[in-house]
Amino acid sequence: MSKYSLLALGLYSSMVFCMNPKDMQLEFPVSTRKAYVQHNIVQKPTQPVCHFCDEKTLSTNYIIREDRESDVREMMNKFPYFDFDQGHHLLIMPISHKEHPDEFCENEIIEQADAARHLSAKLYGTAYTQEYCTSWGKDAGQSVPHWHNHLKSYTKPPQSIPKRIASYKNPYIKTIEEAHTALTTLLESAEDIPPSLDTLHDESTCLCCTIKNDQIHDEENLVVGRFIHNYICLSHYPSLPGEIVVIPNRHVAAIKDLSREEFGENMILAMALLSTMQKYAHEYIRGCNSANLFTKSMGQKASDDEKSNFHVYTRILPRTIIALSAGQLGDNSCKLDVDPIHLFTHLKDILSQKKT
Repeated sequence: MSKYSLLALGLYSSMVFCMNPKDMQLEFPVSTRKAYVQHNIVQKPTQPVCHFCDEKTLSTNYIIREDRESDVREMMNKFPYFDFDQGHHLLIMPISHKEHPDEFCENEIIEQADAARHLSAKLYGTAYTQEYCTSWGKDAGQSVPHWHNHLKSYTKPPQSIPKRIASYKNPYIKTIEEAHTALTTLLESAEDIPPSLDTLHDESTCLCCTIKNDQIHDEENLVVGRFIHNYICLSHYPSLPGEIVVIPNRHVAAIKDLSREEFGENMILAMALLSTMQKYAHEYIRGCNSANLFTKSMGQKASDDEKSNFHVYTRILPRTIIALSAGQLGDNSCKLDVDPIHLFTHLKDILSQKKT
């Protein structure tokens, strides 16, 4: 049997996470840029053609790999979020047409996470940082309503605008064909860098580790639940109202250093929270029909201090029209657009109902 048995979430979603003090299990049911802009994104396709399903359109795309048994496709983003010579921007998606997080079963999410881990490892040696993110809904930046995840691997460090202007005038890679050749050559030649199982760091200086080790104060730290490999809590320094984080128990700096079980559970929990928090935000914060998942990761070219001090975690971000204010930029004047105690109690109540 799968360690994730079937459940219904109850109040807000058909997905759920549940927690026991020792034997914790996640229970899960089966079920802007102008790229290809499809308007009126809803849960069911309203367009006659999905550009990630249409064979004619796909024939002009730069597909890296397809695994129909696992229902996973990897391809280049023809309209990346940055210049071609700044890094590699890939899409990881199901081959079958899915639009809503509730449509995925646990194995499908794990297969998507495995693809991200594999590509992250292949691209790690040339990267400063990497990002694995999902945009669900128009307000979150989604342009094609076929579910897809972004893996961005930056081969250059962050640059100021003057430096960006200078590099843009004389880019090393000028066309998507050159970018595709560079990417495929790299993936074919790059060795899989093995996971770093042990990372030397001072846990007292890492907030994620401090919370992990301080179970006595879970309520004060707004820890919603603890699981086999991860724990969930409200973000202590949110950038958007209703932000939740899923944090691996083990301190690692890169996605590729997480095991299949660790990153798989992380993504399953994040997907369960995605629609849960979208519905919560819509009812208790402000109109919300979109959300993002975001996981940042270090690359080999990052400094030793950056790699040692960074703890990978995944943010769940409901997308309302509320954005950062100038006061929040100073870190000392943040208006709470959501009652954190109400959100904490709400999520704890869901867990409590599932344990009875």
